[in-house]
Formats: sequence, structure tokens, C-alpha cells
Amino acid sequence: MKVLDYALNALAAATDVAQHPRHRAGVSYPTLGFNSPHAARGPIETPTATTYATLRPAATHHVIPVIRPRNATSNDQPPDLSKPMLGLYPEDEVTVETTTFENGIDSSKWIVDTRQYGGAEYNPYMRKMDPENVKVEDGLLKLTVPGGQKYDPKSQIGLSSAQIMTTKKIFVGSLEMKVKMSSVEGTCQCGFLYGADNNEVDMEYLTRTKVSWAVVQPLGREQPIQQVDLNVTTDQTDGWHTYKLVRTENKAFWIVDGQLVNTFNKGIPTEPVQMMVAHWTDANPGWTGGPPEKDAIMTVEKVTVEYVGATEVFTTSTATPSATAPPTSSPSKDAASSMYGSDTRPLWAMAALSFFFAL
Repeated sequence: MKVLDYALNALAAATDVAQHPRHRAGVSYPTLGFNSPHAARGPIETPTATTYATLRPAATHHVIPVIRPRNATSNDQPPDLSKPMLGLYPEDEVTVETTTFENGIDSSKWIVDTRQYGGAEYNPYMRKMDPENVKVEDGLLKLTVPGGQKYDPKSQIGLSSAQIMTTKKIFVGSLEMKVKMSSVEGTCQCGFLYGADNNEVDMEYLTRTKVSWAVVQPLGREQPIQQVDLNVTTDQTDGWHTYKLVRTENKAFWIVDGQLVNTFNKGIPTEPVQMMVAHWTDANPGWTGGPPEKDAIMTVEKVTVEYVGATEVFTTSTATPSATAPPTSSPSKDAASSMYGSDTRPLWAMAALSFFFAL
């Protein structure tokens, strides 16, 4: 059955790619990206050496398989915060993987993102994920947004940010992070689960307003975004805090420092998702603000991923990349327009079930 599910999902994904404007433009693989309901609706790829070498293989693209639970429940019972997946699934069906960083970033579990997001007519703000902003020091993951950046929307280059994402894609699961957030205003610190086409659930904390938000974006842009103040009154930048987000087939749960702070049962993502940890700014005055005046560093001690059912690992092709050197100047208008469809929307978008902590 698992083999059949995988084959059907691979066929569906291949069909989507073949019909997709990005494929017709000559791009050989679907971009795997994320978005915020208040920021860019999908990624723009800036042709750097790392982008081409790791994300644009010349010969092939890979489909991340769908992982569906074998013994899913209706999730109607009360959540038990002491158990994996809140006790909503049989424990022998739940896999728990904890990542620490004493030995660096485990490339079998995590990918360092290199892409650029934003720039469409409906949202001109952009951010660029730079690997040099992702470091491990003293066994801790440091995601840095450099200070002193200047935002120029005409440059077509986003503000330097940082992001890692899992090599696995799951249908039902959770993400828990032990984090020391930066207090520097002008960035968004986040962890999230991300699927397809703006199907998004996230938690966002803005230090400029001191408000924590739960946000639900149903599949596609046509449906309204739901936002709820989580009423988290403690200072989220005063030290180490733990954040957990759980996704089932029909509910999402937000947990901060071991306390259940919110539950949604509408607009829950219906797509399989990757899990991501990010720290970014795009200078959007209505959301992140900024960019920050000084370096903002998000510190992660550990990340725990839980999922129900089997999983497989996404890997990039070992084929010779189509380019090995970054451009000598900003992408041209033609190059940028090739990343969009006729309506200027990005040609590939992902969805999210996520925590966002916007500073």
C-alpha cells in the first residue's frame, strides 16, 4: 500500500509540474518554498552558485513523498500535553526525532535554504535566505539577520535572512523548538510546517507590538485569512522558551512553554508539509518592519519533530548543476519575470503550518 501511495503521489506531482508555467519556462524542478500571510506569496529564485548547485539539478527533480498516518484517529479526545502528538495517535505509530547541534547541522535531516522570496505586485517586499547566516557555535544553531541592511525594492535582491528545512515531508506531525529569540526589532523568528499554495497555519510574535498571533491561511488566496491574538503576555525574548505546533488531519494546536494556548479546527492544511526554522526580515512596515539596525541572532538549542506513519528522505540530484557561479549583477527584469506567470504571481508556492515570531 505504501508503494502504491508513493507511486500515485509521484505521478500526480509529475503531472502538476508538466502543466506548470515554471516547467514550460524550462525550469526542471518544482521550487519548495514558504510564505507568510503578511509577506511574500512564494519564492523567487536568485541564481547563486549554491542555488544552482543544490536546488537546480540539470537532469532531474525529486518529489518529496506524502506520508499519511496508518492509524489516524478522529482526534476528538482531549490532548495530553505529556505525550507525543498529544496522545491523539497510538504511541507505537509516532516517530520522535530530536536534533541537537553539537556536531553541526545533520544534512540527512536538514537542508540550508538559499532561495529568495517575494517581489510580486501584490507584495513587493523581498527576503533572501543566505547560507552564511546559518552557523553552529558551541553546539547551538545561530540564525542571523545582519544589521544595517538597506531595502531597495528596485534591486530585485531581498534582505539577507536565514532558514533551514527538513528533508522529510509529513502529513500529520509536530514541530517543537527550544529557542532563545533575539530582542532586536525588525525580524521574524519562526518555525513552521509547510505544504502547498498558501495553505498555512502559523504563530507569529512581533516585539514591535508585543503581540503573539495565530494565523490560518486556507488553501489558495481566495479564502480569507484568520488571525487570533494568542494572548501570550510573558516576554518571549527574556531567555529560553519552548514552542510546539501540532497538526492533525482536522486540528492544529499551539503550545508555548508547555501550556496549550490555542486550537484551530478550520482551514487546517490539507497538503503534506516540510518543517522549517527561519529568521528573516523583508522590511514590510505592516509586519516585520525593519530591517534591523544591528545583527539579530535567533539561537536554537534543539528541534524535535514528531510524525505519524512512515517517511522517506528528499535528496537533490547528483547531476552536474546547470551553473556554478553567481551572477555579477542583480538579476535582469527578464530573468525576474521568468519566475512568474502571466499574472505576475510566483509560479510555485508552498503552504505552511507554522510558528512565526516577528520582531
